[in-house]
Amino acid sequence: MDDLTWVIHDGSDAVLVTVRGPFTLRSTVAFGAVLRKLLMDRGRVVADVSDVHVLRRATVVVFATALTHAGGWPFARLVLIDTVGRAATTNNGAPPLRPPARLRSDSASA
Repeated sequence: MDDLTWVIHDGSDAVLVTVRGPFTLRSTVAFGAVLRKLLMDRGRVVADVSDVHVLRRATVVVFATALTHAGGWPFARLVLIDTVGRAATTNNGAPPLRPPARLRSDSASA
């Protein structure tokens, strides 16, 4: 199985982090450190999780933990997006990383 990888694109308003690969307990430790640093340094991060594969439910807490460590809202802002219109895949029935339908329909009409 491939390793978790991420690419950081520095924008003027926010940092875009494109994340690909399996979310395992080990891989999310390294990613969490990077995400916390980006949130603390820049305050605004958009994470594209289109190609993330959740192998264990516990691993998705990396997003909430990083946001909390960076001071939480409104000091740090984190948005998870799915650019290909599908949820991150799971192998064990874990819920996908996808915004609630209410948010998806709002953004589609905007």
